[in-house]
Formats: sequence, structure tokens, C-alpha cells
Amino acid sequence: MVNSKTVMAIGMIISLIVGVAVGLVASPLLMPQATTSADTVWDNIVASGEIKAGTDPTWSPYEELNGATIVGFEIDLADAIAEKLGLTIKWQSAGFDTVIPSMKAKQLDLGVSGFSVIPERLEEVTFTMPHSITRGQVIMLSLNGQSWA
Repeated sequence: MVNSKTVMAIGMIISLIVGVAVGLVASPLLMPQATTSADTVWDNIVASGEIKAGTDPTWSPYEELNGATIVGFEIDLADAIAEKLGLTIKWQSAGFDTVIPSMKAKQLDLGVSGFSVIPERLEEVTFTMPHSITRGQVIMLSLNGQSWA
């Protein structure tokens, strides 16, 4: 007969194995990916003191236009991080679908545009840790008091 201490030990070992496996699968979604030692983008940023960042300023409150100035939560967050690094950001308005290609073409150093971390994008660019996590929701008015749920 197996005693409760043995069952507990086996349960802890299984939990540890499952936790490590889940961590390995989820880590690209939660942690930035490693960069190579020949990171010329970062070298250019440090040399110039400026980050060229592109955003689609049509996703309020994260990015939006206030006159000719791009403002919003992600803009403030990126500017605060750049300031801590002793850098400034030169913001450029760009279409959402052009931000990642512009980064890959080295026209932009940074893309800030409410990007969801998805496998296809992980193959193209490196993400920071997420600053917010959202789920899609659908709401609608009831028709003649009838519920659609």
C-alpha cells in the first residue's frame, strides 16, 4: 500500500515536470527572445542617442493623434523607458501593416502599435514582455428584449 507522503511526492514531481514543460512552451510569449552579439540596431541607437519608432496612431488610448503629435499610453510608456536609458524617440506615423516590414528593412528601430504576440510575428521580430493582456469581447443590443445568449 502506498502512503500519503509517497503520493504527495509523486504529485509534486509531476507538477514540476508539467510546470517546466508549460514554461518552455510559453516563454517566447512572455519573455524577450535572445539577440545576437552583433546587434547593429542597438549600436546605432546608442551612437545616435535616438530610437526611430513607428506606430499607427489610430488605436486610442494606446496611440492617437493630438493635432500633429502622436500621444497615448504606449507612447508615454516607450518615452519613459527611453528617458531612463538616456535616449529619445523620434516617432513616425505608419500604417499598422507597414510597421514590422519597416523594422525588418531597418527603416525603424522599434514598432509600437498594440501588437498581439502571435506565432507568426514571433518568427519576424522580438517582443518585449507584454504590458497588458486582453481578450476579445462581443457586445450587442437585445432586439425586442430577446437575448441572443
